[in-house]
Amino acid sequence: MAEENQQAPVEGQAPSPEQVGGAQMEEQQAQIQAIAESAPMPEKPFTQKAIKKLADAIDAFVEIAAPGTEKINYETASGKLNEPLPPVVYVPFVVTMTFIDQMPGFEKFVIQPETLTSDPALAKAAATFGMMAKDKKLVEALKAPPEGAAPQQGGGPDAAMPGETETDEEIMNMM
Repeated sequence: MAEENQQAPVEGQAPSPEQVGGAQMEEQQAQIQAIAESAPMPEKPFTQKAIKKLADAIDAFVEIAAPGTEKINYETASGKLNEPLPPVVYVPFVVTMTFIDQMPGFEKFVIQPETLTSDPALAKAAATFGMMAKDKKLVEALKAPPEGAAPQQGGGPDAAMPGETETDEEIMNMM
């Protein structure tokens, strides 16, 4: 009988923390799935080298801007990829570009995800991540706490990116 109470809240009773956490996890998974499904088809098959170069560039940037964040574990396969970018590469790209797009003064770095349809587009995106990693103002802005927020004790890897919502942070931690 106790199990019945844990699975469904009684009318008028607040859901348990486990139920709330489960619902949030499902919502995050749905958001990740929606982002992954929005990846465009390539004009012609991607080379594994171009995909790996983009994944490595994203990793290098994130390591500078948000140290301690889990790296992209993209394992190259043989041959070319004639389908959208793998979610393990595309989702972090979209999430990062969303953060950058919300930051005034850094529009020059924003790449629209729907343009990632060729090896040259992936190379341009990788180069942009390299430029972003070298832009001290951008890195400082990403490491700074959001305006109006009290500074976190210790700051560091758990500091939120500007415009980041709790859901965004949880999605990044899941990758």
